Amino acid sequence: MPSVTFDGQSLSVKGRRIWLSATEFDYALTPPECWADRLRAASQAGFNTIVSACPWSLHEPRAGRIRCDGAFDVRRFAELCAEQGLWLVLRIGPVVGGRFEGGGLPGWLSDLPGIRLREANPTFFERVTRWYRAVAEQVVGLQATEPATKAARASRPSAETGPIIAVQLEDDWRSGLEDKTKLYLSELVRFAREVGWSVPLLTANESFAMVESAVDTLTVRGEALALMRQLAALNPGWPRLATVVAEDGDSLTLLRRTALTLAGGGQFVVRDAFACAGRSGAMFDASGYGVAAGAALKRIVRLASSFGHVFSQADLTRQAIVADPEHDQRTAVIPLVGSGGSATFVFRSGKCKPTETATLLLPDGRRLTALLGSQPVSWYLIDVDLGGVGVLDYSTAIPFALVDSRIVAFIGPAGADVEVSIDGSPVPMRVPSAAAGSKPAIEKVKDIVIVLCNEAQADATALLDEALVIGASVVRADGRVELATGFKAATRVTRSGTLQAVPKDLVESHRSSGASVAVAVGDWTTIAMQDLIDGTSQRFATLAGPASFAACGARDGYGWYRATFKRSSAAKVTLHAPQLADRVTLWLDGERIGTFGRGADPFPIEAKMPAGQHSLVLLVEAGDRPVRGDHVGRRTGLYGPVVEISSVKEQVQIERGIRADAFALGFVYEKHRGDVNGGPAFTWKRTQKKLTPLLLDLVGESREACRGATITVNGVTVARWSADGPEGVAVAIDPASTPALKVGA
Repeated sequence: MPSVTFDGQSLSVKGRRIWLSATEFDYALTPPECWADRLRAASQAGFNTIVSACPWSLHEPRAGRIRCDGAFDVRRFAELCAEQGLWLVLRIGPVVGGRFEGGGLPGWLSDLPGIRLREANPTFFERVTRWYRAVAEQVVGLQATEPATKAARASRPSAETGPIIAVQLEDDWRSGLEDKTKLYLSELVRFAREVGWSVPLLTANESFAMVESAVDTLTVRGEALALMRQLAALNPGWPRLATVVAEDGDSLTLLRRTALTLAGGGQFVVRDAFACAGRSGAMFDASGYGVAAGAALKRIVRLASSFGHVFSQADLTRQAIVADPEHDQRTAVIPLVGSGGSATFVFRSGKCKPTETATLLLPDGRRLTALLGSQPVSWYLIDVDLGGVGVLDYSTAIPFALVDSRIVAFIGPAGADVEVSIDGSPVPMRVPSAAAGSKPAIEKVKDIVIVLCNEAQADATALLDEALVIGASVVRADGRVELATGFKAATRVTRSGTLQAVPKDLVESHRSSGASVAVAVGDWTTIAMQDLIDGTSQRFATLAGPASFAACGARDGYGWYRATFKRSSAAKVTLHAPQLADRVTLWLDGERIGTFGRGADPFPIEAKMPAGQHSLVLLVEAGDRPVRGDHVGRRTGLYGPVVEISSVKEQVQIERGIRADAFALGFVYEKHRGDVNGGPAFTWKRTQKKLTPLLLDLVGESREACRGATITVNGVTVARWSADGPEGVAVAIDPASTPALKVGA
């Protein structure tokens, strides 16, 4: 059976080192009919790996009803990755983070009695195990530890193994309790192994919480080079895998951070290459078309995948002192040296002139005048093996692709003179001019084809298994070529060194990014709501009691609730809905009372209620569940009663430095035991003569000041306050379920 292993340099499949040049692409957020085209675009842009979330919440929207067809056919998605020669890292959770409400946790989990999410809780673990098994049944046979399927070999004869090279288990699990960390994450690892996962397992906890049996990854938003070097020193036996993010989506920022990650010996995952879920894409728009501003990012992506053997064999145990390019505004030179050759990165700041050069000193003392080009980062390879066919000694141009171990491609400023040396044979060349219709320069040294492109040509190149197609945005499955912006023809460069014009009948004009599409809108349909408002509608279903949206089979949107009751006497009452997740509009006997909750009027509500039969109707709005933090499991809808309350007037003391065990109720985001909240502590002391339920609600400044507060009764932690939390808009404390209240009552 094939094996997948890792060490401090990279992953290896069947003993062959694999350097991941990856992008995120979530199949569950993209129509299935678009999967193949998107994956083809990713492959031709230079990526060799796809990282995709397998969101539990979408696959199992109701408990026990798992969907793995249509938009959730994860097996078909993995097979398409294999057809394109792409590795796949599958995020199976339980939390996958990213773009999914609740981090991908199903909303119905929070309704299960006794459950505590994201910790070693038997109820939670039992459901996680079921989920892991369901995913494994679909795709465990497509791991890289399994031989390639017959279908995969038929579509791609070079396929040897399945495409799934690693599986990520958790995301952003940051709790400072080492004992809970070890227990929780170790159990997830055990569950994954038990259901059949044999590839390396990953977590993504930013080094906040780690377990020895899984490789932890991190997110790079800055300080990329420093982070990679620190990881190499702290965890020398683990490969470095980083998700690279640019907060503003700027492609040059993404390019720079990706290059710094690579220069630090890190494998990268570009998060926002594809537009998805309302975010713009740095390389591809929502229609899958290339974005002009992101074309240069392809250069670093292709470098990493084409010359991964250089980076996977780099020696990171002894790194040179360098100027920090994120803090020093001058030119910074960063070398990486190893048994596979050396790579030297040159970083610049400010506006870059394409005619700028840098003088680099080679190991043998010779000087190399390197052409830096128009981008803020350039790189040069020295003594690099070209797939066993030859050795790249050096070049004054920037290498960006190695295809089929025969074609090595370089970038240079239009019209510049460069030199490329292969197997001791220096070859002088001139970069093609910027004139329309210019062809790349071609030279052949033994069995190696040197392709020299100007920057526009390099950024309009599609990489195929055995050729380069210049002037192309993408080459489709049927061989048709969509032209890149500014090109009127496409040229194919073969391994023999010949230039072949793509026939005109196989060429399509470029479709510009963001092109508008006419959408026909039919007649609007309206439904009268009066019977819902007055409570007479037959569409109301009988519930045993208040229930969350998830318990009612809904994930989001709006929901109608109706409660009927009888009063023996008229009264002015004060109402509260402590377990309302978001916002509600109320009608009493068909008359609107108002809208209350988050973003509306605060509770409580005063209403005049005559004697007799009444109908209280509530239209509840479900807000988004957070994708990370303490409250990914918060419920939506109305999952507790509307209650009649009366105020108690007691003196409240304000103190500071009060310690309370926030961890008594489970997972707490980014806190360590012993952390003391520096904010105010409100102490309320009262003796109850009668055990009646208590309701704690904070308003105005107090509400914000106590965000994340821990509530204790008689020294026992009973709740954690958060305006965004699973408790709803207030905290209900019931003596029947709170033993601490019975002491001294």
